[in-house]
Amino acid sequence: MSNLTPSQVDDLVQFLRGIPLFSRLEDEDLHVLAGIVQRESIQAGHELYRQSDDDKTLYIVYSGQLRLVHIDPAGVPNDVGTALPGRLLGETSLLLAEPHDVTALAITDVVTLVFKRDAFMPLREEYPRLWGRLTPSELVAQRLNAPQFGWQAKDEAVVLFAREHWWGLLRRMFFPLVALLGIIALLVVIQQSLPALLGLTVLLGLTVLGGLVAYVFVDWRNDYWVVTNKRIVHVDEIILIRKKRHETPLPAVTQVQYERQGIAAAVLDFGDLEVETFTGNIGMRDMPNPMLIKREIQEEVEKLQARERAAGRKGIRDNLEKRIIAKEIPKAPPAPPVIEPEARPTLTLGILRYFFPKLVDRQGEVILWRKHWIVLWRRALWPTVILVIALL
Repeated sequence: MSNLTPSQVDDLVQFLRGIPLFSRLEDEDLHVLAGIVQRESIQAGHELYRQSDDDKTLYIVYSGQLRLVHIDPAGVPNDVGTALPGRLLGETSLLLAEPHDVTALAITDVVTLVFKRDAFMPLREEYPRLWGRLTPSELVAQRLNAPQFGWQAKDEAVVLFAREHWWGLLRRMFFPLVALLGIIALLVVIQQSLPALLGLTVLLGLTVLGGLVAYVFVDWRNDYWVVTNKRIVHVDEIILIRKKRHETPLPAVTQVQYERQGIAAAVLDFGDLEVETFTGNIGMRDMPNPMLIKREIQEEVEKLQARERAAGRKGIRDNLEKRIIAKEIPKAPPAPPVIEPEARPTLTLGILRYFFPKLVDRQGEVILWRKHWIVLWRRALWPTVILVIALL
């Protein structure tokens, strides 16, 4: 806000300093924020925003109170609290570009400080120190610091990144371990029969074993799962050989189950997950902390379902408001059609029109089509000739 007096700017800076997101910022950082923040007022009884609105905006309550309502996946509205001065509303909308998950209704007249994503996100490049001092909530911080992938959309955030538990890596090492035992047995035989080839055999065996171990490790590391706020992605890559990516949209997920098999899975906390979708099942084997993965997937699915319900209610409400407004505005009756009186034809024109009528004649809602007058001439030619001969 550029039209503030120095004392008002100081008051604004002191207020922003008390916001958890900005608590570690220095004075110069807060003055930068004061230059991009906007001030909005809303009257009591009006909505600041609705659940599923995608305005990519952070609201900070400066004065007044708001009632927060969440519509669950079943479409039932629930009161989830009251927003008082200093409350952040829309942190994920600003930093992660996600739609709002609640509806904010003004109980009293409310004044809010507003940060738009288009103006806020460039601070990450322009003021990296300021960005590094921000203290977002734990959930938002985890998603901001999560790995980024080239296939992500602009408004897509990584919720969870996981690969197979290291116990699975040990299982994959079974064949290299068998190869190691074979190399040891071969060394024993060579030492007894051909001791001169012992050094060469050891070098060759270690090279082969090292190659197998490296291959298994790279294969394990490049096989991972990513859960975003839009989909579940499985990436399986072997450098220079293959790269596969399977995707399942979250709205297609119907149920998530997990199972721990064996003592090792129970002790080390890993298990197999089964994600049921409309198009089939997805198997996630030997995943660490399967209960957490299940909860994260279910929460994201429920968020999407709730937003879809809220968007549907919002659409119905907007449609009703348009109809009500349309009924309140009286419409002027249509002007009666102007009928111009048809000019009365002269005697000569009347005789010609009688013998040579219009081929297409529109009379009200009736249209008459007549045969061309040359057909009449063709039919009357011989009777006319006979009549003329008879008169002569």
